[in-house]
Amino acid sequence: MLTEINFDGIIGPTHNYAGLSRGNMASASNAGDVSQPRAAALQGIDKMRHNLALGLPQGFFAPLDRPDAAWLAALATGPAGPAHRQHRHHGGRRQPEQDLHLLTVTLRGSRPTPPRRR
Repeated sequence: MLTEINFDGIIGPTHNYAGLSRGNMASASNAGDVSQPRAAALQGIDKMRHNLALGLPQGFFAPLDRPDAAWLAALATGPAGPAHRQHRHHGGRRQPEQDLHLLTVTLRGSRPTPPRRR
């Protein structure tokens, strides 16, 4: 017999509405909104408890550690890294959307693809 198990990820303290899921209308419409990570985590736990009360198998994934220092180091985001050299080459000015994107991808639980250049 095959058993289906529902798995949910518990929202971590760095949860935010960055709108990083390209093509996802809900993500895009909530981009930039203020998030409430504790309330979101409790809502997810309530949902899992409800599933268990119905007798459904339920698993969960703990929040990932964020920011991921090893991943940031691998991206060479320090002053000697290629991203910073590129910005110095362009007059030393960073685009605000680049800073926001870098911050949000380091804080979320998955690693989305970088934004397209315009």
